[in-house]
Amino acid sequence: MTHFREIPLDQGAYNGRHHCLRDDRGMLHSGRWDAAQQLFTYSSGVPIQSEIVAYNARVPGNPTRNGNPG
Repeated sequence: MTHFREIPLDQGAYNGRHHCLRDDRGMLHSGRWDAAQQLFTYSSGVPIQSEIVAYNARVPGNPTRNGNPG
C-alpha cells in the first residue's frame, strides 16, 4: 500500500511532474520543477515566487492519523 506524505525536497521533487508543494510560510502551491528555468513553476509556466521547502510524495506503508494507524 502507498500513500502521500509531505516530505522535504529530494530528487523526486525535481522530476518535472506536478506536485502539491509547500513554501517556507506554510502556503500550498500546485506546480512542478522547470529544468530549463531551474525553478518551480505553476502549470502556466509562471515562476512560484516563494521558497519551496517540501512536497507531497507517494511513500510505501500504511498512512497514520495522529501517530496511530489510520
